[in-house]
Amino acid sequence: MQTIYQKMETTELDAAIEALKAEVAEVKAKGLALDMARGKPSPSQVDISRPMLDILNADADLHDGNVDCSNYGCFEGIPSARKLAGVAPPSRRSCWVRRAC
Repeated sequence: MQTIYQKMETTELDAAIEALKAEVAEVKAKGLALDMARGKPSPSQVDISRPMLDILNADADLHDGNVDCSNYGCFEGIPSARKLAGVAPPSRRSCWVRRAC
């Protein structure tokens, strides 16, 4: 299947290129300074979270029971995080599914 540009004659392509160049020039002339970064927090959001940087240091205990959380915890997730979120460990999830059916 051909694109619209592949179907055009040379003169039509030249005209399309000129039209696109004019469009680009028009946008550039607006002098926009857009920051399209995803998930960039506002200064107030950074201020709210900044105190968390003081909580942990190199000597901090990064264990949750027997789980070493310094390397993302374990396969089934950090126990206290599962408890906080109310998620059962994998061995219990099948029970929930059977009861829900």
